[in-house]
Amino acid sequence: MKYLYNFYSQVDILNIMLLYTLLTLFILFFWKKYSKNFITSNYDGVQRIHKDKTEIPRMGGVLLYAGMIFCLFIEFDIEPWLNQEIKPILNLLLICNLPLFVIALREDIKYDVSAILRLIAIVLSSFIFIIFQPFGLPAIDIPFIGNYLSIPVVSIIIFTIAHAGYCNGMNLIDGANGLAGMVIFTTLLSIAIVSFILSDLAILYIALILISFIVIFLLFNYPWGSIFLGDSGAYLWGSVLASMTIMLYARNDVPTWGAVVFLFYPSIEMVFSVIRKKVQRKNPLHPDPDHLHLKLYFVIERSVKRARVANDLVMPMISIIWLTPALIIPWVFSDAVLSILAIIFLVFIYFGFYWALPSKNQKKDINDIRK
Repeated sequence: MKYLYNFYSQVDILNIMLLYTLLTLFILFFWKKYSKNFITSNYDGVQRIHKDKTEIPRMGGVLLYAGMIFCLFIEFDIEPWLNQEIKPILNLLLICNLPLFVIALREDIKYDVSAILRLIAIVLSSFIFIIFQPFGLPAIDIPFIGNYLSIPVVSIIIFTIAHAGYCNGMNLIDGANGLAGMVIFTTLLSIAIVSFILSDLAILYIALILISFIVIFLLFNYPWGSIFLGDSGAYLWGSVLASMTIMLYARNDVPTWGAVVFLFYPSIEMVFSVIRKKVQRKNPLHPDPDHLHLKLYFVIERSVKRARVANDLVMPMISIIWLTPALIIPWVFSDAVLSILAIIFLVFIYFGFYWALPSKNQKKDINDIRK
């Protein structure tokens, strides 16, 4: 507790938050004044629900990447050995995510990067992290086959796919004001709680720094929608959260099922979307309007008749899914059985919510029948 108090009582964290705020304001000013010089087309996808005709800056990735770079030049007022632990982790996160960040940023500006190229960049960044992170990989706690899955080559493949999948999952849920931001916030809070209980101070302090970043972002993102994460922000945040989770569980001897609890929502969205699109004979790489938050948006929008209000209501109305993991993780993370029960509980909540909502096409059919 002494280290935690010293960390937040010094001006370092305040300087980071101030710089992050100024950087956000600069990007908003720059975008408003100069974006027309390099924007060649407007973003338009079936999953877009933001109805403003002006193009909102999708620069959340730039903010996160710049914020982590700034942290490299700060000597936090904590024990020297902690500074020596934190800086290499930040360096690793910056270097391994460079391919992902560059390709996704191009998409945020030009909207001309193919889905397959983005996927390649994500997998490459995930693979670089898995190979070069120095803490090893967590054990896979599955009875009977866990030992086989922990064979180095197999483990590298599994964690690379899981890491890349979570990055994509974070992008899938980034469709309503504040939704992805609150998922990021509660996931970081879960990581901070678990690392605090386990006395893993390096992961704890990085989580606290990142919490200050996402809080500033949310002030501009919700409810006004002045800035979006974009592909670069969603992919980068997803990668950072997945990486921190892997490092946390690699550095500490606790059941890895707890990680599934606080990474639940983007993970289930990703897995279910791939299965659903395969069953529907759709390309899993192509967007569609049948994600949970979009189904909820269309239901709300039909009731309130105001797209902006409907957009802002999605995040709080879906809070049972993104908030529950952070509430239960302190009680279940250290016990595999409790973690598995928590996952089953979350699965029931997700699918109960999902199947209770009509799809966009179903609503059209209902309207046609009524006419």
